[in-house]
Amino acid sequence: MAYLAGRFAERTDPAVYLPGAASVISVGMNYHVPLEDPPPGEARVARYALGDDYHELIKSRLHFLADYVREIAPVVQTRCSVDTAPVMEKELAARAGIGWLGKNTCIINEKIGTWFLL
Repeated sequence: MAYLAGRFAERTDPAVYLPGAASVISVGMNYHVPLEDPPPGEARVARYALGDDYHELIKSRLHFLADYVREIAPVVQTRCSVDTAPVMEKELAARAGIGWLGKNTCIINEKIGTWFLL
């Protein structure tokens, strides 16, 4: 995981990722879906991995939100990122009040637990 050191400044300061950044909007998307037990001998797939790639799904929704923000405040600059970007999304989500960082290193929300993606 040497790549983590390569963009340390961006990971620790959102204003490096987007120069001049003063605010961060953190979002979470619930991915819980009820599942039936798999037939005997078949494996279970993690719920977050079911369906389309969540990176693309979340990023397209973030772009929609960014367009809306710029529509109501044209001077605002935006940059969207998912967990593939050099942003400490868990720390930012905890600071935004989405939940708290648990011992399992996941953000835990008091109503939905860990059933969401940042």
